[in-house]
Amino acid sequence: MLDIFFFSTLEILTKKFIAVSKRSIADLTGKAVIEQTICVLVLAQAMVMAGSGDLGVLRTCRYLRSRVHNTTIITYGSHMAVHMAVGLLFLGGGRLGLTHSSPTALAAMIIAFFPKFPTHSNDNRYHLQALRHLYVLATEARLIMPRSIAATNSNPPPRGGRTTATSCQLSLQYRDTPWYRGPLVRLTAPGLLPTLDLLAAVEVTDRACWPARFAAADATTWADLRHLLQEGGGVLYVKERSGLPPVKGFSWTLRNTVNSFRGSGGWGDNFKKRSLLK
Repeated sequence: MLDIFFFSTLEILTKKFIAVSKRSIADLTGKAVIEQTICVLVLAQAMVMAGSGDLGVLRTCRYLRSRVHNTTIITYGSHMAVHMAVGLLFLGGGRLGLTHSSPTALAAMIIAFFPKFPTHSNDNRYHLQALRHLYVLATEARLIMPRSIAATNSNPPPRGGRTTATSCQLSLQYRDTPWYRGPLVRLTAPGLLPTLDLLAAVEVTDRACWPARFAAADATTWADLRHLLQEGGGVLYVKERSGLPPVKGFSWTLRNTVNSFRGSGGWGDNFKKRSLLK
């Protein structure tokens, strides 16, 4: 829930700096300083939305990438930051996210996303470029993908094969903090869960399915949820109630996702018709 507010703030700042870079005030401030700030902001947006494939961030990255021949301020480091942002958006093919629950993960992200970008491909004066890959130490499985037991006959899908997911409503109860009570958020799965350290419970609340609950207070069910995410590919088997309309299923493949976007005016049309700075 908090990620939405962080992302909104970063998105507003990014658009403001992109707009400023086109005006004369950029000459007074220094276009290189503004360019460095834009790179840091778009990378921060991608860190918040890691694994989600967010279209707004992707549109910003596409615009920044299109400036390759327009100015001499754009360096190799600018393209590195933009392409790192695109990679984070589709982290693990939409199955992984970044975690901040351990000191090791935080240290890895500080090193990998250190905001000093090279000017050319052989520039290692201030930061060794190989260290940019350390972000993998801060990744964790986040995808939860319900599947109907009746549709799959309780047999897990072959590894790397076609997976039929089931649309299902989940309720996420966040942990209470010293400052406020943990909110209750509803999620339509398949989707990415927040870091489990932030959650107190995950529950199947779809009226078409029998309820199931994973609670942090119950060590057994919480361990089952962790194993489901890390070792089970995020597949959560659900049992449909008899006498109710079956829950909607769809094929979880990249080709079908792209085709559905193309058929409804998807990514390409959105890139062309919608202005970044509106």
